[in-house]
Amino acid sequence: MKLKRWVLLFLVFGIILLLGTKCYYKEINYSPIKDVNHNPLKIKVEAKLKTFNEEGTLPNGTVNKRTGDPTSFEKYITVNVIVAEDKDKTKISQEVKKLGGEILRGEKEKGVILRAKIPVAVLKRLAASSQVVRVEPYIASQFLNDRAAGIIGAEPLAAHGFVSIAGLTGANQVVGLADSGLGRGKWEDLPEDLKSKPGQKPKVIMLKSLAGRPRPDDPVGHGTHIAATIAGTGLASQGKFAGLAPEASLYFQGILNKEGEIDPPADVTALYLPAFEANAYLYVNGWGSPSNAYLSNAAQTDAFMRRHPDFLVIFGAGNKGPAAGTITAEANSKNALVIGATENIRPAFGFDNDNVNELARFSSRGPTADGRIKPDLVVPGAGIVSACSPLVSSNFSAFSQYTRLSGTSMAAAVGGGAAALLREYLQKEEKIALPAAALLKALLINGAAQLEVTEAGFGRLDLLRTVLALKEKTFRYLEEKDGLAEG
Repeated sequence: MKLKRWVLLFLVFGIILLLGTKCYYKEINYSPIKDVNHNPLKIKVEAKLKTFNEEGTLPNGTVNKRTGDPTSFEKYITVNVIVAEDKDKTKISQEVKKLGGEILRGEKEKGVILRAKIPVAVLKRLAASSQVVRVEPYIASQFLNDRAAGIIGAEPLAAHGFVSIAGLTGANQVVGLADSGLGRGKWEDLPEDLKSKPGQKPKVIMLKSLAGRPRPDDPVGHGTHIAATIAGTGLASQGKFAGLAPEASLYFQGILNKEGEIDPPADVTALYLPAFEANAYLYVNGWGSPSNAYLSNAAQTDAFMRRHPDFLVIFGAGNKGPAAGTITAEANSKNALVIGATENIRPAFGFDNDNVNELARFSSRGPTADGRIKPDLVVPGAGIVSACSPLVSSNFSAFSQYTRLSGTSMAAAVGGGAAALLREYLQKEEKIALPAAALLKALLINGAAQLEVTEAGFGRLDLLRTVLALKEKTFRYLEEKDGLAEG
């Protein structure tokens, strides 16, 4: 089969999967066998091991540089091993160890992915196992490191009686996120803006470390800032620096390990499923792998959203701009809402803070590896003021409990808060109990303000325009959850 660079259309049992490059994969040839009446009886499947690289190995740049043994620099590689079913992980784990490798993540987590460190010399043998669907390089994730609410039109929506009797505040919405941590990582000692208000639903309904850290504290200040941008109460500033959805709750999962490195689960299903089961139907990720390729995090996000159509995942586009084609591997997701960053209106904060109609220089641009439009939308992501972790120093002298950060992480948080307000409106005013993720995404895209820069996807998110169009019935929509049927 002739392949385009970066793209493989993989047709098995009528299902099309889009795979990235620089990985081992199985080429499947199938032929239906029919009876005398031409009815299909069974499918004959033949698998062959293929690799995208002419040199027959994974990229040299993915060799694990922290093996502890300088002589092993070129001998070991860290990879994601994707198996057919969850139950196959036990056998493949044993195989990895037998081949002299080590399982780093995934053995006891949800999903179909194992993260392993394995000798390069035996990689092809592992990939040839019948339970292995694909082996791809593991690329370490990075963090995509007040005025925003006004720019995207969220502030007027909080007014009582404007579009909703009680206004839109994120009430009864739960937003999940995986990030560095929250404050000191203790329920009883959260930052002021993340404490629960009497008589309201708890602000933080889950606070847990998923990467082996004793508690989900925040020594880098990223997670605290993101969380409060989404749902901070503004208590420490008398409401001046409240989050987009100040009455929403948060389901927080810490992904810093003991060494202070980002260490998410091998399969993002382990993040999404417990959050979904706790009624968090929105999920924000302010981190990503700096590689413009459709890898397992994007594939598993798409698969989870297909199986759970009410669950919307939001990713930042990445911070590798301004060149084209610099979005993260996660931002290659087809179903997720991917958010890039515009400048802000805080000229005192620097050159990236004076024109909301321009993309911030740092914001990664599309297209995706296979040519799709990403990011989907852009929002202010420069000079965002939000809660400061007590474990880092504030850079905002006017309010020491706050700090300002820039990045598409901040943009993703603004997008997540906006999605919570839109979801609240659909439940309250449109009487949709479980709005589909695709509906939320479509409404936000259709209400976006067009920008002259083509790298801005479908435009700058404009929540006021979206909600007013719904209220005044200038938007017409049909929510179809059943999908396509056989015909």
